Amino acid sequence: MAKRSHITVVEGEESSPGSPGTAETLVPEDSEEVEYEDAEWLEEEAVLPKPRWIVPLLALLAIAGWTGFFAWTNRAEMLAGATAQQWIAWTTSWAIPVLLIVGLWMLATRNSAHEAKRFGEIAYSLSEESRRLEERLVVVNRELSLAREFLGSQTRDLEYLGRSATERISEHADRLQGLIRDNGEQVDAIASVSATALENMGKLRDDLPVIASSAKDVTNRIGAVGRTAQEQLDTLVEGFATLEEHGSQSERRIAVVRTSVDDAMTAFGAQAKELEAIAEQRFTALRAESEDFRNELNGHEIEALAALNARSISLRSEIAEVHKQASADEELALSTMRERIGSLRDEAMAIARSVREGEDAAMGAWSNQIENMRARLTEAVTEIKDIDEAAIEAANAKLRALSEEAARVDQRIAERNKAFENETRERTQSLAAAQDEIAGQLEEKFILLDAAIAERREAQLAQIAALTEEGEALTQRVEALGETFSNIAAHGHEAREAVAGGIDALDAQLRDSREALEGTDRDIARLTDASVRLLELIQASAKHSSDELPVAMEASENRLAEIERRACEVQNLLGQARTTGDTLIESMGAIEKRTREAMDGFDAFQANFGETATAQIDSVERLRAGLATLSNESNELAAHVQGELREAIATLEDRARAALASIEEEQAHRIGQISAKVGQQSVEAIDKALADKTQSTLADLEAARERSDEAARAMTQQLRDQLGRLNELTTNLESRIAHAREKASDTVDGDFARRVALITESLNSNAIDIAKALSSEVTDTAWASYLRGDRGIFTRRAVRLIDNSEAREIAELYDADSDFREHVNRYIHDFEAMLRTLLSTRDGNAVSVTLLSSDMGKLYVVLAQALERLRQ
Repeated sequence: MAKRSHITVVEGEESSPGSPGTAETLVPEDSEEVEYEDAEWLEEEAVLPKPRWIVPLLALLAIAGWTGFFAWTNRAEMLAGATAQQWIAWTTSWAIPVLLIVGLWMLATRNSAHEAKRFGEIAYSLSEESRRLEERLVVVNRELSLAREFLGSQTRDLEYLGRSATERISEHADRLQGLIRDNGEQVDAIASVSATALENMGKLRDDLPVIASSAKDVTNRIGAVGRTAQEQLDTLVEGFATLEEHGSQSERRIAVVRTSVDDAMTAFGAQAKELEAIAEQRFTALRAESEDFRNELNGHEIEALAALNARSISLRSEIAEVHKQASADEELALSTMRERIGSLRDEAMAIARSVREGEDAAMGAWSNQIENMRARLTEAVTEIKDIDEAAIEAANAKLRALSEEAARVDQRIAERNKAFENETRERTQSLAAAQDEIAGQLEEKFILLDAAIAERREAQLAQIAALTEEGEALTQRVEALGETFSNIAAHGHEAREAVAGGIDALDAQLRDSREALEGTDRDIARLTDASVRLLELIQASAKHSSDELPVAMEASENRLAEIERRACEVQNLLGQARTTGDTLIESMGAIEKRTREAMDGFDAFQANFGETATAQIDSVERLRAGLATLSNESNELAAHVQGELREAIATLEDRARAALASIEEEQAHRIGQISAKVGQQSVEAIDKALADKTQSTLADLEAARERSDEAARAMTQQLRDQLGRLNELTTNLESRIAHAREKASDTVDGDFARRVALITESLNSNAIDIAKALSSEVTDTAWASYLRGDRGIFTRRAVRLIDNSEAREIAELYDADSDFREHVNRYIHDFEAMLRTLLSTRDGNAVSVTLLSSDMGKLYVVLAQALERLRQ
């Protein structure tokens, strides 16, 4: 049966060799990795034994024939009835041929040749299965490492999200506390406004006796004057009626004021309740978001395990049973192996315990963080509730005090009104006008009070709306940040590794370029020294000519013309040097690397002498191709070197011009003296001296040019040798790294294979006890298969038994039977230890899916689901 592997890399590259707890398998990237990821996995059918049913069938037929013949022979005596002694004799007679047939059968099937052949087949199958297991474990190791990296990155992302959510919740709690504090200040302002209104009403109450006394005086005066006039009495009666009407209006206005105050208090209480409801809704939403986040995490975990279970169903029987037990001769050879397996098992258990302790510590830290966050959130909610309740209680107390004071004021006003009605029956029209004025002032004050209360209510509504908008904006930001974190988690690992590789490569190139540029600095210094020596040589030649030529030039003007021609040649040579210097300046303006500038300086220097230009240009181009990452530093160096070369060339030109000018001036000045003093008789001396000095000067120039050429060639060869040695060292370093990786890969593969084999053996042993606890009926065929090497027979049997059982029955058996509970706990513990070991490798993710698809993985998933372990 052929199955294609659909296991793909989810995230990241190979884990770094230095990551703790990671058993990494390093394989060549060009061969084995491609084969393991793209090639088909072929599950070979178990080798069926050769047809061995012929001899047993013949033996059974012979026994059946003999039994039938024996029964037919003695049927009459058996039917007639016989004694026990006759039955014993008949049984003995029947058993002797049967034992003979069985003995012949055993001799035919258990001979030495057959056993030797069987032992050879088992040994060959064991070697083949071991080889295939090692090949599979390479892929298992790589996938487990990838899964470990993925889980680690997800754990870090979840921890970061938890910390971010805690910080945001704390910020929101602080903001809510500030808003509640502002609300308390607004309540205090309302209380102060109410106190001001009470003071105004108190002042009005204090003014009423004065008004009453004034009314009495007016009444006395009206009584003294009105007794004489009936018309004034009628007017007084009309005034009383008007006064009564105004009194009723005052009562109505007071009732309106009381109603307005009650409405304001009711609205304030409603707003306080609304604020309390909004705060409760916010905290309820926060708790719901936390619960949704927890449920989402649980859902992702359950979905991942369900996906692993589904993949396990589609990829069943990927790891075939590889241990076949031989006969008695093979048992002796396996005893030593069992001892080694025991020691390795102890080591694996120690490693598993350390891994479990690390995992428990991590889970404990994560749980502590969650509990701390929950505790801080609970404390914040409690504190906000306490503050809110205190504010509400203070507001209610102030409202109750205000209501009581208003009731007392109402009672006092009612009493005053009664007294006022009794006393004002004799008041005049002037008193009614004064009362109207007082009522108008009261109405204006109450209008101002209503306006202030309305403004406060609008401000509170605006603050509540702003708080709602900020909460919605915060929710949107949290969602956007969640998406951003997901994208960052998806691309962070690849970007980190790409940047790390680029930085390492750039660092290596920078070191190489820095070393090469240091060499070029030394070469430039030597070039500058050579140029200075050349300039000094030219100046010495000019000085030598200016000192000795006048003695020889006293005889002839023709020889002076020859010297002028020589001077013109020197000037032309300097002009060529200046042209070459300008060319060097232009080329260095476009240079991007420091090494190219130095070599271009060599090229310009050698171009002055007309040799080795092509070879140096090629060297410069090769160096430019190898140092492409140093443009900024090279530009700065280019500017610096360009300035120095310009200054050197300018100095050289100035000195050359000065030398020529001095030569011309001195020669022009001395021509007159020579032409006046020297005659035709000194021509031979002039020719001889001129020839000697000219030859010596040209010889010095040639020697200087040859020395500069040799120095340039030696420096170029030295630079080439250094680059060759650098390449050789790099190659040796890469070969050593590859060799170290291969050795580490071999060691890790061997240790990992031994640990997995030990845990697999332990799981199969625990599966025997689990199957025995589920069903005590074990067939001889199952034991025979187990003894022949089929270690997974009881694991598959336990899976079938659990499939036919109910999860509730398994849970009840787990709670009731201590032996079954111990076996199940040991099985789950060993399987999770092996799963963590696989996940710690590079290919752990894909291999964990393959492991869960095996019989051991299916038994683990069924037991864990039955015991609800996956939901915890």
